[in-house]
Amino acid sequence: MKVKLVGLKDPERVIGEIKRAWPPLVPEPEFEVAKHVECDPRDRFLVISESPPKIDGDCVYLWSRPDPRTVALRALELAFAATEKTLTRRSFVSGREYEVLAKRPKVNDSCLARLGCTQCLSSCPTSALKLDGKSVVIDSEKCTSCGLCSASCPVGAIEAPLLNWNTVTGIYASLDGGKLRVSCDPNVGDLVVPCIGYLGAEEISVLSSKFDLELVCPNEKCVNRKAAENAIQLQRTIRAEADSEVTVIGVKRDDYVRAVNGLKLAGKTDVDVHAFRIAVNDNCTLCGVCARKCPTGALRLTSSEKVMKLEVEPHSCVGCNHCVEVCKEQAIRVEKVYDFGYLKDDYSYTALEDEMAFCKSCGRPIDSKRLILKVARVLGKDPEDLMYCNECKQRMTAEKVLKGWVEKFGEVRRRK
Repeated sequence: MKVKLVGLKDPERVIGEIKRAWPPLVPEPEFEVAKHVECDPRDRFLVISESPPKIDGDCVYLWSRPDPRTVALRALELAFAATEKTLTRRSFVSGREYEVLAKRPKVNDSCLARLGCTQCLSSCPTSALKLDGKSVVIDSEKCTSCGLCSASCPVGAIEAPLLNWNTVTGIYASLDGGKLRVSCDPNVGDLVVPCIGYLGAEEISVLSSKFDLELVCPNEKCVNRKAAENAIQLQRTIRAEADSEVTVIGVKRDDYVRAVNGLKLAGKTDVDVHAFRIAVNDNCTLCGVCARKCPTGALRLTSSEKVMKLEVEPHSCVGCNHCVEVCKEQAIRVEKVYDFGYLKDDYSYTALEDEMAFCKSCGRPIDSKRLILKVARVLGKDPEDLMYCNECKQRMTAEKVLKGWVEKFGEVRRRK
């Protein structure tokens, strides 16, 4: 990453301060002192000056005041920022595509729309999101980049242009505590985002657990004011309000739980955290359909020599209820849990286990006994008749057919 210092009185002093505050997660910068800035499409670069520069051309850059901490924040933002291809007169003449910073969020492959999730659609104030088959698409003309869709997504499938989860965890790991102002205005905020509406419960909790976080919306007439107020109210809820409730969701849960736990221990919040627990009743046959269909791997079917188990990883459950929908036995229930100790690190539990059934002929493990008993009831057969593996069934069927042939036509003789 290049760092271009423009119009500063003492650039060497600023370079020294920036080196000492530079975040370890970002590669060492290349410094350049210049009188003006030219667009460099080959690399991402930071521009450090007293006021925002005017840069013509298509390139990936961010501006920062000559404050070491602000520069570190901007460097983390730029390092993880999403980009998009652009087609302009310059790229048309040169015959090559150029990249610029993405202006709108984008949807990645982890989206659960294929399973019926529409949380982002209901959160969008401009109806810029719509279902296209089994995926979500964003209408760039309607999108105002308020960030409510990204903040509401349970699996982090909607990536913000600047403020993504890598940026948040990078800021938490790289910077010391203290005041942290987040705003859409680079002249106001230490951390600059398209809109503070991008901050969801997870981001606010993680940043609040280490920094004195302040969310600033400088324009009361902004089209995204509603999204900004939503984030500010969410921050108040997480900080102190009693009888409040926040859902623990998705891929960000581990960091989120640790952050909220730290806030609770420090007496900074009374928020009730709820997660999801998967309960399985005796109707379950351990067929494994729920485990195969679970989009996040929260359900896992395992087997040993004698036992088959359905194991649950609560950290991975996002409450999509897809397991409930695919279970024909109506054996699964997804419920909210308010016990904070329930979500310990690396915590998993066995929802159901059963003895393994073995082939009566070769002794190989077949399936769970409860599945075989269920099939026997449906087919009206003796369970003992089903205690054979597929290979032995094929062999026994072939022998039965051959025996019938011999009884009907006599012994089969080989031709010489």
